[in-house]
Amino acid sequence: MEILYDYKYLRGVPIARALYENTRKTEKVERHEAAPRPSLPTAVVEALTFDEPEFE
Repeated sequence: MEILYDYKYLRGVPIARALYENTRKTEKVERHEAAPRPSLPTAVVEALTFDEPEFE
């Protein structure tokens, strides 16, 4: 995971999230986003969990 920070691959994550949250979506897309999802296995949750760095 450190390589993502070393090469600043995660630098654009906050911007991408803001764009996605402020994008107009069709009713179908909103329905799919709100659909129930099964729980992920613990190993997958742990692999996808990280502390986002603070950027200046």
